[in-house]
Amino acid sequence: MDYKLLSTVATSEEVPYWDWALRNPCRAVDCIDDMDGTGYVDYIVCGGGSNASIWVYDPESTRTYRLFAKLHHKPERPGDALPNVITACAAPSWALIGLEDGRLFAWPLRSGPPKPDLPEAGGSPGPKLRRQNTFYLPAISHTYLQMSGRVSLYENPGVTSISLLDATGFRVATCGGISGEIAIVQVIEADLCIELQVLHRVSGEGHITRSIASVPGYSDLLAACGIRNPDSGSPSNHVWLWHVPQQEEQVAGAPRLRAEHSVPHDGEVSVIKVTPRRNIIIPDLDIDTLQSLVAREGILDELRKTGFMSTGDSIKSAHVFDAIRQALESKVTEVTDDNASDLLLHLGLRRYSPADSNSGAELPWETLLRAIRELPRQLCAVAGKEVLHLVELKPDDEKKPLRLLEEHTTKQELNFLTLDTLGLNAVSVNGKTCSVWRLGDMADGKHASRVPWMELENASAVTAPIRIARIAHGAGMGDQLLCGLDTGVLCLWDTEGSDGGERIAELRSLSYYTEVLLPPILEFVTFVQLASMAFCDSIPWRSSAVVVPRKISNVVTFDLPNMVKITVPRSTVFWAQVFAVQSVMLIFIIIVALGSLELIVARMERIQGSASYAAEKHQMAIIRASYHAKGLETTREVGCAHFVVRLLKIFRSFLETVIKLICTVMVVPLSKTVAQAIDCVPGEGGALLLAKAPDIKCYEGDHLLLCAVLLFLVPAFFLLLLPYAVCGGDATYVQRSELLRPRMWRQNVERKVSSMFMGMLHPKKENYFIMQLVLFAGKALIPVVLIATEHPVFQSVSLVVISWGTFIFFARYPPLVDPKINVIIQGSKLLIAYAMLCASFAIFASAHPSLIPPGTPMLVMGIGSAVLSLCIIVAACRSTRLSLSSLIIDAGSNGQS
Repeated sequence: MDYKLLSTVATSEEVPYWDWALRNPCRAVDCIDDMDGTGYVDYIVCGGGSNASIWVYDPESTRTYRLFAKLHHKPERPGDALPNVITACAAPSWALIGLEDGRLFAWPLRSGPPKPDLPEAGGSPGPKLRRQNTFYLPAISHTYLQMSGRVSLYENPGVTSISLLDATGFRVATCGGISGEIAIVQVIEADLCIELQVLHRVSGEGHITRSIASVPGYSDLLAACGIRNPDSGSPSNHVWLWHVPQQEEQVAGAPRLRAEHSVPHDGEVSVIKVTPRRNIIIPDLDIDTLQSLVAREGILDELRKTGFMSTGDSIKSAHVFDAIRQALESKVTEVTDDNASDLLLHLGLRRYSPADSNSGAELPWETLLRAIRELPRQLCAVAGKEVLHLVELKPDDEKKPLRLLEEHTTKQELNFLTLDTLGLNAVSVNGKTCSVWRLGDMADGKHASRVPWMELENASAVTAPIRIARIAHGAGMGDQLLCGLDTGVLCLWDTEGSDGGERIAELRSLSYYTEVLLPPILEFVTFVQLASMAFCDSIPWRSSAVVVPRKISNVVTFDLPNMVKITVPRSTVFWAQVFAVQSVMLIFIIIVALGSLELIVARMERIQGSASYAAEKHQMAIIRASYHAKGLETTREVGCAHFVVRLLKIFRSFLETVIKLICTVMVVPLSKTVAQAIDCVPGEGGALLLAKAPDIKCYEGDHLLLCAVLLFLVPAFFLLLLPYAVCGGDATYVQRSELLRPRMWRQNVERKVSSMFMGMLHPKKENYFIMQLVLFAGKALIPVVLIATEHPVFQSVSLVVISWGTFIFFARYPPLVDPKINVIIQGSKLLIAYAMLCASFAIFASAHPSLIPPGTPMLVMGIGSAVLSLCIIVAACRSTRLSLSSLIIDAGSNGQS
């Protein structure tokens, strides 16, 4: 029975930031590739429990993903249990949700794509129209969501797989039910609703379809995988290729089976993916050119003359990359070792790559020729638990469109599988780790252990089928991997280029304590740290009036010697404090300069690719299978290699935490200690003594050596600290190769800002970089100016310039997207600037006591601060607040047939 309009209850409200994510494990996830040139996917749909959420990228205000709508699915009959979402599919204009009770929901997000008419010459689409290829799509809107449609397709276990048969999403294929019946559904846009019309149903006799996938480039083909003869004593895995009539061909009949092929029954297959037609293997080299280059006349004689070949026409192991360069240099300007290694991995020849294998085997020329000649153009990847097979797909071959690649099988544990948009890489999931493989390199070879070239570790287990989206205009972002986790969180990862392995976005609720309450507290601590510097010992305030502010300053700057009474000599305290600061700086320089975080990741990958790790992994699979047979589950890890990997992960997390602390709350204390180390005052007889420890003579003996060390240590420390400080101390966005490339710092900052919406303190993307630079400069320079300079005029002018310059920058470039919180942050900088102005006034009053009565600076400070605080509060109350409304929809249990 077809349904047109759902009975829905919709409300638009501002969902709290700590309640954005799904409350159940994510079981379904999909997204639409970039259509608006922002470098981010257009929208994301995910489901868990009976609920689904839609996230959109907000290019205008927050410049990050935010919750767009929450969809609650009610049972078909009142009194039934809530149905669970088990699959989702994102079409350009609507999101499709499949439930375990067999219903398919279509949630429209915008009107369907118009005809492919381009704007007139010189014209451009309106601000709400977004271009995809040669047609334009309107912006996503809450208006259409209440026009949802549904259709009941199957009994339990419901809709298990959904695939779009064309790019527009008007024709959809689904499978589900006990027998895995395939249904072809037409999506029809009516005036006020969405209609779902079932065109055909295909019920296979004697087989169960587990998964379906459309064939890129062929809108009339559908690939499927499943089990034949499931009730017999010898069930078998199969791959089927269906011909689905085009819309104008519907009179010709129902879909027909075009071809089928059995695959080994190592385990039950549950998912099928199809690559696009592959052409590019390495940059600037397509497959046709590659095949013609290696087959050209005289190439073998050329290689023999160079000395790269041994007797028997095999390439010497030490010259494999040189031989590939020699063969390709006529068409490719530069073939690096990485390009050559990638080519061998794509060909399934890892054992011959000097960079990825230690076998030292010579590469037979005929083996290379055969691998290139037989390189598949289009593949079906059929996977299940601990099984994966690659099947070559030749849609234009009428006689044999499917061919099993016998050598491309694996028994690795594959819970979920997806392919990249070029058909070169596969991503598998084991627990919370996503492994990125060269597709031709996934076979279980007897010569070499198969190693993923990238591993992405999520915060918790991946529980939803993963998805790779193509970002067409993202400044080299390339492919992005979308993962749904058991905590209801969504993660987007970069899988290409030098930034490969970085987390692009995290779609989740904010932690109430650490991300809603803690950031304002840290912002307040920074404010107190800088404002309290106006009351430091070098400013000639009346001592009785600044006792409390100076105690607060000692607390927030972690000045333990002044916080606690210590009976040891002041020189001993000073040397201990300076030694601790030097140690922190030196350790940070070593960690960053050596690229320790990257070395740890590389070491983990090396261990995970070792034979011992593979053996332990196999042993754990046996243990889990035995537990599963008893109805139990276990996540226990065994073996030394796994233990070392876990230790390395803990050590990496520790280093990331240390770097974050140094970049944030430790900047002022470190700068203050450095300033105290060079703060010298005249003593008896004209000798310079250290103000912090008067029994130490300046620039003599150990102090001279200390100054020499600080002369080199401090500039190096702050130079290497800056790339991390502008990212808020998040080390995951900074690579070792980017430390001295300021242009890359801004890109890292912008990616960090767009990774997750941070609530009321979410920064403004275009201003965040310059604001972090200014704030870092202020935190580093103000302690030095106040402590290490004695000339009153210079001290006064410097304080005014730094503090008021910071305020002017924050006023000119608002740091946050929320106008109300902007006023508060800008007001805090104004209060700091006013405090520094009063400190300068106190210096002037001390130098001219006859002009200014004692106590006047403190009076000016108190009255002025109170007036400014009142003005800031009034301005904040009158400012508008950023409001991000989300649509909450309850889909009713009845509809119009």
